[in-house]
Amino acid sequence: MSQPSELLGQREREWRPLLRAVSLVAELDVPGEEVRDVLRALGRVYGDADFDDTRGLLTRRYPACLVVALAGIGAVGYEHGNFWTAVWDHAAFAASQADQTVWGQGFRLALDRFDLARFPGLPQRYVGEILMHAGVPDYCLADLLNLLLRRQSRDPDLTAGDVLAWAAAPGRESRLFEVDKPVQRFIRHGGDYAEDFIDRCLELLERLQQPAFDADGLQLPARVVAKAQELAGQGLLDLPVARRRSGSRRLGGERPHLELEPFGRGLLVWLPPVGDAPDGRAVWQLRVDSEPQSVASRSLWPGALETAPATTVPLSRPVREVVVELAGSGHDFDISVVDPRDPLLVFTDDGRRVPPSATLSPEPVWLLYPAEVDGQPTELMVTGSLNELDDLPAPYGWTGWTLRRVNLRDVVELRLGDGARRTVKGGRRPYLQLAAPIAGVGTVYATPVVAEAPRLVLPTDAGVTTDWSIRIRRPGAGGALSVERTAVYGETTIDLWQKVARPLVGPYEITVRGPLGRGLSRIVEFAEGLRVDANPPWRDLRPTGLAPTTVRATTGHPGLHVEPSSVTLGPHEPTAELRVHGVESTETLRVTPPHMAVQRTGTGARSEWSLQPLRLDSETVGEGQLLIRLPAALPAELVVRVGGREVQTVPAGPSGGQALARFELARIADTVATYGSAQLEVRLEQQRFPVAQCAPRRLASAVTIDAASSSSLASGRAVPTTFPRRTTVIRSAIALTSRSLWVMKTIDLPACLSPRMTSSSSSVSCGVSTAVGSPRISRSTSRTSALTISTRCCMPTGRSATVASGSTGSPYRCDTSATRDRALARSSSPAGPVGSAPSMTFSATVNTGTSMKCWCTMPMPAAIASPGCRNRRGCPSTTISPSSGRSRP
Repeated sequence: MSQPSELLGQREREWRPLLRAVSLVAELDVPGEEVRDVLRALGRVYGDADFDDTRGLLTRRYPACLVVALAGIGAVGYEHGNFWTAVWDHAAFAASQADQTVWGQGFRLALDRFDLARFPGLPQRYVGEILMHAGVPDYCLADLLNLLLRRQSRDPDLTAGDVLAWAAAPGRESRLFEVDKPVQRFIRHGGDYAEDFIDRCLELLERLQQPAFDADGLQLPARVVAKAQELAGQGLLDLPVARRRSGSRRLGGERPHLELEPFGRGLLVWLPPVGDAPDGRAVWQLRVDSEPQSVASRSLWPGALETAPATTVPLSRPVREVVVELAGSGHDFDISVVDPRDPLLVFTDDGRRVPPSATLSPEPVWLLYPAEVDGQPTELMVTGSLNELDDLPAPYGWTGWTLRRVNLRDVVELRLGDGARRTVKGGRRPYLQLAAPIAGVGTVYATPVVAEAPRLVLPTDAGVTTDWSIRIRRPGAGGALSVERTAVYGETTIDLWQKVARPLVGPYEITVRGPLGRGLSRIVEFAEGLRVDANPPWRDLRPTGLAPTTVRATTGHPGLHVEPSSVTLGPHEPTAELRVHGVESTETLRVTPPHMAVQRTGTGARSEWSLQPLRLDSETVGEGQLLIRLPAALPAELVVRVGGREVQTVPAGPSGGQALARFELARIADTVATYGSAQLEVRLEQQRFPVAQCAPRRLASAVTIDAASSSSLASGRAVPTTFPRRTTVIRSAIALTSRSLWVMKTIDLPACLSPRMTSSSSSVSCGVSTAVGSPRISRSTSRTSALTISTRCCMPTGRSATVASGSTGSPYRCDTSATRDRALARSSSPAGPVGSAPSMTFSATVNTGTSMKCWCTMPMPAAIASPGCRNRRGCPSTTISPSSGRSRP
């Protein structure tokens, strides 16, 4: 046996089992000199073999040596597009095009033999996959690391998923033009493997900025770590520009993203909670295909620095991109929605968007795609068997789109028309045996909370030993609470909390690394031993809000303390706040007992859940759907009642097993139009709960005059008038009355005709509470306070002063005399009785600026103003009638 054959045989026996435990060949981390030795040996035995035996030599005898040699030379010997030249130079073999094909085909067959990652559809049929398995070549590693540093300088909390989403945004291909082709290819087509590799590179950069560098637990090839240190030492990395990931929880660890509510509001942009928001209020600026929107979020507990809650914005039409910015942050988030070249949208069963670059799991998903593209029908191409679960109407505004829930258990890949292939792959990933979160309990960022410490399951393939690294730390912390390395031969369950103080309270970041693309990184919120219940456990909807309930918290761990232990919630209080104390940390939690809520969707406007019955306009009640949150997936009916009488019932639509009732409002539109007003209730198991009140927006659509009144008017006869049951007369311009009053009458009379009156300027309240039954208030004043009369026809909402600049509340005698003389000169008294009277008075000195809010203000001459009954001087200075009223002069 020749020396090259001995070397190849030894390496083949060594590498075959190792290749079955990795995803990419580069993970074997074979030193560059060893790669070159194997490649030279392959060149010699290949050149000495008969032509008919060359293919079998590579694919049957030395497949492990072939893939390691080609991927290895791609990592350490490839530069500027000369891959095959580098191969033949190191192999010392004068190859032809046919030899290149034999080696390339042998590489692809070996990938399948060792169950290594495949990347179909790449340009350069053979070289593309070879370089993907090389990871990032040494010569262009600086391109990748500096790209990450630049992105990190803009976003200190940058994640690998953010990088892939930014690079893959439709129409933004130029974003990667500054890096070399292998880096572009790896980011765009690497999927889960690229995300895992970039995540490790981000941590590598973080450690390079520490005083003492430590590579433990990175799980990166040694050549990558060594090259990065070399680049940093030579000043070829922009490390001073980079900022270490802050670990800030201002956005609660979440980013704005797309969500799907298939049985609710449709496609949404989810905006995360914002910590330390001034007065608990955050404002988001959105550009939906360049159309600006502004969305505000406000905490239920306004304070100096509170957490503004998460909120959502529905997308009522297909759009390419949504750009989101938290006002004042200076940082925006690009959310790609529909790529015209590949408009297939995939969502997990709970509604989270699956990025186009990610591998799909063999489980139920939602598919949303157009029935046509550019006038041509689209076809969903499936390799394998697709199990149909649900077929629903498309979200509101997404006309011509299809929404399907399918199971990918027996699917290998799928694509829409000529779009990108979406590979389905599962298994061989570590996972946490997490208990269900505590029902209704979350952090101030609405993160679910778990009461039990989970165990970790580490998988592996039969007959293969897999190395795993496990690290636990606080999010954003530099040091680890626990680091452990282990090798498993079969599926193994371990306790990963042995070195961590108990009870677990607050957030913990768990990172498990093994083969690329098979790792685990997750942040979990704990309150170990916490138990919470409410009495009653479910809160019904009532006319005034939610049914009251009492929340009680207890602990099952001696080191856990909660305060307060009991909170009673009123009709408008959905949430209680608790403080949980552990040995090393304290966390604020919010408890929201399950409750009924109602929401109207499908109108194109933003909507939120309401904790009391809605008010719907009868004219537009048929638009959209009514959603009602239920205690369980129960049969429900919408009941229309008029005057206490049931006039129509409508069954709920499909809900997919969710605790939700959905009603099409178009089905009750005719009934409401017939009666004008109606009450809507939901009936559950023979119980009825109010959910909405329908009332007309207009009280009348026209005004008509009957024949008798018409003839009276034509003949000039007086028409009798009827006074209302109650009138509101406010004699002081300082009265604090709501702007919603239609009529406000202010009259100052001379002292000889009435008790003394005084007037002053003030602002009018913008509130909506009208002073019903306000008393008539009279005060005496001098003759100089006489006012001419004006009539107000309409008062818009707003805040303005009742007296303009340059005028006085009490005019001087000379002013009023001049005003009276001018008015008398321009007026005449009517011949007959007057059938109506003005409803408002203003000082004659008030200029046009005073009554800007009164678009129709007409002076009435003093000659036709009735002086009223003559009052005696003996009257008190202030009278109030009726006695039940109240005045705030």
